Amino acid sequence: MIGIGILITLALQWCLCTRAQPAEVAEGRFRLWLEDGKTITRVSLCSMQYVFRKGETDIMKDIIEQHSASYALAGVSSNASDKGKACKGGCTSWDYLLTNRAQGKKIFKTMPLRDTQVISVTPGLSVISQKSGIVRTLWSGYGGMVGVMPLSFALPDGMKKLQEYVKHARAEEEESVWVLKENKHRGQGVTPVKLKDIMGKLMTKYVEIKRKKTKTSSPYGYILAQKFVGNQMLIDNIPFTFRIWTVISGGLDSIRGYVFDGSIIPFGDKEFFPEHDRDTLAQANDLIVNLFLQNRTKAKDPWSMTELKQYLLEKTGGDDAFDRIWSTVKQSTARTLAAAIPGIRKEVRRLPHYQEGNFEFLGVDFVLDSDMKPWLIEVNYLPSMARKVVGCVPKYKVDRGEKVPRSKVVCGESIFDRQKEYFIDGLLYILSRRHAAMKAHRQEAESAVAGSRNPECHIGVDVLAKTLDMLFERRNAIEKGFSPLTEEIYESLHCLGAANAETCLETGYSLKTQKVTAARDLVLRAISWIQDGIKRLPTVPYSSHTTFRPEDAVEEQAFEPSHIDEILYALLREKVNLRSSMSAERLLEKMCNIDADLKRKNIKSEL
Repeated sequence: MIGIGILITLALQWCLCTRAQPAEVAEGRFRLWLEDGKTITRVSLCSMQYVFRKGETDIMKDIIEQHSASYALAGVSSNASDKGKACKGGCTSWDYLLTNRAQGKKIFKTMPLRDTQVISVTPGLSVISQKSGIVRTLWSGYGGMVGVMPLSFALPDGMKKLQEYVKHARAEEEESVWVLKENKHRGQGVTPVKLKDIMGKLMTKYVEIKRKKTKTSSPYGYILAQKFVGNQMLIDNIPFTFRIWTVISGGLDSIRGYVFDGSIIPFGDKEFFPEHDRDTLAQANDLIVNLFLQNRTKAKDPWSMTELKQYLLEKTGGDDAFDRIWSTVKQSTARTLAAAIPGIRKEVRRLPHYQEGNFEFLGVDFVLDSDMKPWLIEVNYLPSMARKVVGCVPKYKVDRGEKVPRSKVVCGESIFDRQKEYFIDGLLYILSRRHAAMKAHRQEAESAVAGSRNPECHIGVDVLAKTLDMLFERRNAIEKGFSPLTEEIYESLHCLGAANAETCLETGYSLKTQKVTAARDLVLRAISWIQDGIKRLPTVPYSSHTTFRPEDAVEEQAFEPSHIDEILYALLREKVNLRSSMSAERLLEKMCNIDADLKRKNIKSEL
């Protein structure tokens, strides 16, 4: 009987996974298809892929229903099978597809798409949304953390760097607290350890894994070693962190990035008082804010970013403190997204049907130190968009007279819910507005290029149309509370692979590596050190703010921004008419002038 029950369950699961749910959609509305997982488990019996947890798309569905004149739910499926329900008979029934990375990448690879279609996946972005991946990417792109993250080493490949750091550490650094992170999620697998004990901890774990023949992603059991931010800023003696949402779109001819001005600031569930006679590792544990492991009934209610701004205003008497924090958050996020661009471009060039129709959102977690300097801790793929109470009945349905079933509760006024609602509402607005304007932008670009009298300008229809899309999208994003990061991303691209990346990011002056050898790189570094007034030898122990060590030279990327990157960066730096519309003819003229200036500069530099 038990065996029959299991077979019936599997059959039902198969049916749910393969049954399409088509919808009649009115002409002119922005059509969304949601790959909506109906189970809390992370594995689907149909495709063995990550699926959305229960309630993750509820807010988006409610916004679609509330704005039914603008949006339409084209379809919902538990998780796309290999054939793909969202693309059964061709990907023609939706304008936006919310899915996972594996399915999104498969569609870009195998299915023809219209230029106006968007998928919630950026191929190649996993280089920053994995705990160790982001560390490898920052080391590879900039030669270090460049003030974005605390000093970190990915394991096992960063083991040599970590050993060297420990070997040359000063006596006072030996007592500093680090954290070792396993390949686990939701705050699990985080172990504080003193620097002097870190190698012993790793080797003990290594021997244990070898003895038990355990299969792990790292022979040391941990995938990341990171310096712990111990001098954290507290609010009323309570530790806190904050989650911001960022968006990246495009990857080849146009790159766009945004950070949502709203945010969620969760607090720990206990007060923290530093004690000199108490174990520093235990104190470190008390500073870690974990929403999934803490007692939420004891925790202080979360804040929005507006409440943090008001708190700092009352404490400091002005907005300068908050403005510095927010500026650093944007800068760190932009540098991280820029470091991912080489990996994104490498990936999308392998996908025959990629048409820059990617629009992926991420959750980025920061902590503040006592100097109010934000430190990025990790980037989260598929950040939770579920309500605080999963399955609750939205208040707008109650207000219009719908009855609340006995098994349900009305959604409360939660900061978590409200900020997510603002974010998703803005996201759909940006996407739908851009979608509606793309055809007209294409026609305007064709007309402008055809009527151009500048034979020396080689700006084509595709580039001009995508630039019109980008500037239009930018204005709509600002309108909905999203701060553009695009200029900062392009700025950071120029410093990828530079021998003086940290100086480059601060001043714009770049020394490109161009696949340098270790010996040549040492010469370039020596020049950079002299220019920066830094008089030290490579053997001197380096701090968490040091960018390079000589042995890292072979791991740096030799990345050169494309000519289109240079044109768009120069256009954005002018900051002219970015908040208002610009005709295609005027934009083409401006881009052609920039193109000519860049070519003249390149000729001079070659001479």
